[in-house]
Amino acid sequence: YQELLDRESERVGLSTGFPTIDKMIGGGLRRKYCTVIVARMKSAKTYFKGLVSLHNSQKEIPVLYLDTEMDKKSQTSRLISHLAKVDINTIETGQFGTYKNNIYQQQKTK
Repeated sequence: YQELLDRESERVGLSTGFPTIDKMIGGGLRRKYCTVIVARMKSAKTYFKGLVSLHNSQKEIPVLYLDTEMDKKSQTSRLISHLAKVDINTIETGQFGTYKNNIYQQQKTK
């Protein structure tokens, strides 16, 4: 029992990248468990799943990402938007170059 208390700071499962959520689910995503994310429609469940996948893939942990509702283009646009810190509408309308130039021009005038 004391050994378990001493290991309190060790992560039990795979990190989600969100320490508060890791703690809420008992130390991260665990092997041989099915962690279900449930929330209302349009409450960023898919976005959260993408960020968890991204967090782990950046640590070179293999990730299998399945989604039966959103198409590949929408998923990719969301992740690129997050990584580039650019509004998703700018990505989806193909105006990234224009956006980049506008930001550059704004910085020059300051």
